[in-house]
Amino acid sequence: MAYFFPSLVERPVSDSFCKKEDCAWFLKKVAENRSAVKPWKLRTEKLVPLLRPYQEDAVRFMISREVDPSVEQLFNPISVLVPTHPSFTFYPATGGMSLKPVDPFKIYPGGILADEMGLGKTVEFIALALTHQRGSSVFLETKKSIKPDIIKIILDELVSTVVAGLETQHLPLKKGRKRSLCLYDITESENTKRSRKGLPSDDGSLLNTVTCTSCNRVCKKESVFWDKFPSDSVEFHCPECISSNEELVQLRTSLIIAPSTICRQWYEELKRHVRADIKVDLYRGVAVDGYKHPAYLACQHFVICSFETLRSEIHFTDVARKNRGNITKFLSLAGTLRKKTALYAPSPLISVEWWRVINNFTRSVCLDEAQVVEGVTCCAYQMCQKLAAVNRWCVTGTPIKNSVMSSGIKVADQWFISRNGCCIFVSFTQVYNFEDLFGFLNFIRVEPFCYRSWFDHVLWDSYIRGDPSMLIKLFSQILWRSTKADVVDQVKFPICFAVIILKLFQLFTPVRAKDLTVLHLSPFEEQLYRNLFTSRAREKIAGKLAEVSSFAGVSLDICLSDLHGALFDRVMEPLQNVRSFVVLPGLQFAKVKNDLSSKEQLQEELFKRTTTEIEKAQRDLMFYYNGIAGLHWLLGQYYDALSFYHCALESVDVLSNENVALNLSAVKGPYRKLRPDRLQLIHTLNGLLELKEQNKVSKDDFDKDLAKKRLKDLVDEHMVQATDLLKSAQQRNTSLLADNTEKWNSMHSSTGWLVCAANSATDSKIQATFVEAIKSALDVYSRVEIKVRDLNGLQYLAVQRWDELTNSFKTVKKLTEDFCSGLFSPGAMSKVEEVIDCHFVERNENRREDRCSLCMYDAELRRFESLLYFKTVKRKTLDELKEEENELEKSSNGEQSISTLELVIRIFRQTMMRRSDSFSKELLDFASETVLLMNLFKDFLKEAKKLMLAFYDYVARSDELRQCKIRISYTDDENIRYRSEANSFLCTPGSEKAQITCYEHLLASTKDKQLFLLSKLRYLNKLRHETAIDCPVCYERIQRTWLVFPCAHCICSSCYDGISRRRLRERIRCPVCRYEAHVCSITFVQSTSVSETHHYLDLSSVALKKEASVKLNAVVRRILSIGQREPAAKILLFTSLINIISFICKHLEANEIKFRNFAQANKEKALLEFCSNPDVQVLVIPTSCGARGLNLTVANHVIFVEPQLDATQLAQAIGRIDRIGQTRKMMVHHFVMFGTIEEQIYNNVLSPMSERWTVRSLLNLMCMCYFYYTLEYPE
Repeated sequence: MAYFFPSLVERPVSDSFCKKEDCAWFLKKVAENRSAVKPWKLRTEKLVPLLRPYQEDAVRFMISREVDPSVEQLFNPISVLVPTHPSFTFYPATGGMSLKPVDPFKIYPGGILADEMGLGKTVEFIALALTHQRGSSVFLETKKSIKPDIIKIILDELVSTVVAGLETQHLPLKKGRKRSLCLYDITESENTKRSRKGLPSDDGSLLNTVTCTSCNRVCKKESVFWDKFPSDSVEFHCPECISSNEELVQLRTSLIIAPSTICRQWYEELKRHVRADIKVDLYRGVAVDGYKHPAYLACQHFVICSFETLRSEIHFTDVARKNRGNITKFLSLAGTLRKKTALYAPSPLISVEWWRVINNFTRSVCLDEAQVVEGVTCCAYQMCQKLAAVNRWCVTGTPIKNSVMSSGIKVADQWFISRNGCCIFVSFTQVYNFEDLFGFLNFIRVEPFCYRSWFDHVLWDSYIRGDPSMLIKLFSQILWRSTKADVVDQVKFPICFAVIILKLFQLFTPVRAKDLTVLHLSPFEEQLYRNLFTSRAREKIAGKLAEVSSFAGVSLDICLSDLHGALFDRVMEPLQNVRSFVVLPGLQFAKVKNDLSSKEQLQEELFKRTTTEIEKAQRDLMFYYNGIAGLHWLLGQYYDALSFYHCALESVDVLSNENVALNLSAVKGPYRKLRPDRLQLIHTLNGLLELKEQNKVSKDDFDKDLAKKRLKDLVDEHMVQATDLLKSAQQRNTSLLADNTEKWNSMHSSTGWLVCAANSATDSKIQATFVEAIKSALDVYSRVEIKVRDLNGLQYLAVQRWDELTNSFKTVKKLTEDFCSGLFSPGAMSKVEEVIDCHFVERNENRREDRCSLCMYDAELRRFESLLYFKTVKRKTLDELKEEENELEKSSNGEQSISTLELVIRIFRQTMMRRSDSFSKELLDFASETVLLMNLFKDFLKEAKKLMLAFYDYVARSDELRQCKIRISYTDDENIRYRSEANSFLCTPGSEKAQITCYEHLLASTKDKQLFLLSKLRYLNKLRHETAIDCPVCYERIQRTWLVFPCAHCICSSCYDGISRRRLRERIRCPVCRYEAHVCSITFVQSTSVSETHHYLDLSSVALKKEASVKLNAVVRRILSIGQREPAAKILLFTSLINIISFICKHLEANEIKFRNFAQANKEKALLEFCSNPDVQVLVIPTSCGARGLNLTVANHVIFVEPQLDATQLAQAIGRIDRIGQTRKMMVHHFVMFGTIEEQIYNNVLSPMSERWTVRSLLNLMCMCYFYYTLEYPE
């Protein structure tokens, strides 16, 4: 456009981006460009506290914004009329075009109150509401203000504080039972006439009703809060008429919207800071309290609503469609017995205009903690846009987070709908995370910058090009902010009773101190922390973070604050896990996750894990030795094969020697002895004996007889458990079948009594009793496959199913007897080989599928189980169970429900027992015997399944012994390229040497790993016995500090200093095993006595009753010390790790510390008890939901369990106690673990040059810790 009309439109400047500026610089520039406020006269006679000068200036600024909301024009021209045919309007700022000119832009009254946390924004807003009132004008102050009466202020504050506290305690702590969401119309014509004449109805039903003057609809007074205020002289309009009327109801009330956690705080401060009896309503929504009529709301001075309530109210904004359907239904039922219908109640919040301008009365919508509605897509924001108000104010302590700018930029095209309905296509640059500023402008409706395109092109584009003048100029006219640094001289002496007493004694003002407690991981926790950063963990971390790049338009350079929902949780999960493990290292173990972990538990779990890793490495070693030996055998190199078999045996001796050295002799438990893999050892011995028997080697000192004896012992040891289990199952089945022979013989006639009993019931005319009882039972168990009409069909069905059950039992009984008799007979091995061939040998495609005896037995058991139980869960087949051997016993049970046959028999017997006078004793005995037989069937099925599974386990172990005798052989399949469990014994001709080389490389790495793990186990064993450690270099006893190499060998710090200075390299060899390690992987360790030395703030007399981790012990010790030093002190315990809050609470409870958990469902109750109960010392608060808006000056200590990622949240959390009204010395406690990821986080957040957290910086942080705590390091 500038090319065609250069005289009308200026050519845009080129893009040149400026560097990132922080919010402090931006807010400072805004304050410097702010104009002086007019000296408006403030009406603060009813305000209890005395306003400080900066508060008076803030109130006068807000009055100016309400009286004259105009702002200085930032640029010219806004629009240009292009002289074409036809002419059109062009907007240079946005590039938009319109055939019709847009109406002049309007600036609505209101603004942003952004005083720093704790400077009294609530008092400033109350002063504004008291000064700018209806029916009175605002004048400039001409006389000097009168000096306040301090004594009167003290008395008023004492009285108002007590009254406000009592009234606040009577507020409901949680949402009560939902009231009816409807209004009732009374359609009696006579009653309607009598109500119009003011006469009561005959039954008195109209005494509690009110009639709409517009539509004559009658509503109950209690359903619209008409009985909650003097309403005799007020004209009533029903909610339906109010919501359908385009003219909004003008109110005199201020609406305050705040988070639910501080709504009670707003109520208390309004009552406490105003001398007069003001009316404050706590609006909880239509869904909880019902419809609050606008006339009732007009009688209130303030209405407080939470953001959660505001979100739920969006569902009640459009109820006209539902009500139309109800009215239609009501008209169709006219003249019927139904006399009333229900109408949904609309939300009254959008039917009124808060702050009626017509009567010159100031009314405002105050948005406290406005960050909650910064996003323009949330329900709370959409509901705020529906609210009608003359003045709109945003109240927040942090108007922007960290930085005005962001690091991510993307270009987008969007259709913009202008105010006169014309569509304008706009191409604009969207910058992430500028919703802070734009959200404020959008809410207070500063046109035209409340529209996205205008904000982007006029304000934001100029800012990122290096010209922030327009953005600063605009916000300097609508935003007021005072910081504690600017008004420190004015907040020295708060005007309250306690501080005046302190002033009389010439005491200084409360100050805030900060303490950093640096902790060291215990040696065991150090090892656990190292285990986090393994190769597998690194791959998992990198995979989690790399998932972000899979989302369209999202890169690794995006700020973490721009991620929301599941994506943010997925990115933060690895970091949060590491931070949780630093606080409580025992979370790595499943056993400890359900309870607090002591030092002994950590020792046991870590020793057990290391033992398991050593045994796994030993199994891999023997596998590689046996594989290389088999390959040499194929090549005819028999002596080489023999040497590798001997190496495999020597690796077993290493474990035996280690057991002796570490004094490990237990068979079970965490400190059991190291065990080699039995199957790999059997394979080695089989290979050695086969070499000897085939005379492949002539000279060898190998003892053949000793090897055979050792092999026999290993085979017996491998089979003993399965053999004992099989023998036990065989004996139980044999005994069960033999002990109940008589019952098995009589089972064919066990249901003959049912026919006789049915006949007797028919003769006694009680057949209906049996039918009803059986029907009820079938309905309870949801059995719809049987329709019971009489006993004749029922007895026939029962007898038929009983015959099927007994026939199946006979078949299973015969198979069980055959199994039990032939298990350990001379021909039993043929049955075992048959099962092995069926289930464990890989089948060829052309092989015939023959079912073995175990398959047939399993099939009969399944059929018998399906008849004995109702719809049993389909059990896995034996081949499926082979892959999940640990679930054999679990899968054999299944979910079993009583069968329909058994249900009928039991109900029939119970009914017979109740009506025993109609049946003989012989019939009752027969019925009891049948029920007993059903129980025997269940016992038999259970034992038969155990027998089958025991035999299956026996066959599986036999197959393992069979596979131990298989060596590597040749195959013609050219597709076999890689080793796997299925083809590890196959080899293609010509690939022997390549496979030997591959195995040798794997063997070397596994040896290093085993040496590292064995050294680690020795180090843990030393720590377990708490024996003194001697330095292997100087042979001096290590007293306080030492360094641990990755191989777990230790040297004193002085010897390490000498080695590191002499060898100025990045890698240093261990003086014991010569293992070369990077300097970053060497760990500095302090002894337990040093790591647990008390901080100067901790009392030496404090003793913990139960210990957990080093960090939790330090936090609890600090809390106990504060309690002894300051009995009246209260503490806020902040943590951003939600998953450890329960463990923190358990640890506090174990040490008898009274606390409340703000993360629980009823937050208001926890907050009230913490503030009012002097015995409650600690409030555990999640940083995400408790660090904003709360006034907790009752506490004077803040403890952060871990460093916070966000400096803004850190400041917000501290601001809960560092605010006006705090009279005691404040202390902020930080706990940081030295040498962990917490150290980097703490330094990054407090650094003045720190950048915002991005996905890439997070990935770099995790990878840096990985390289620091592992053997690998980037070249």
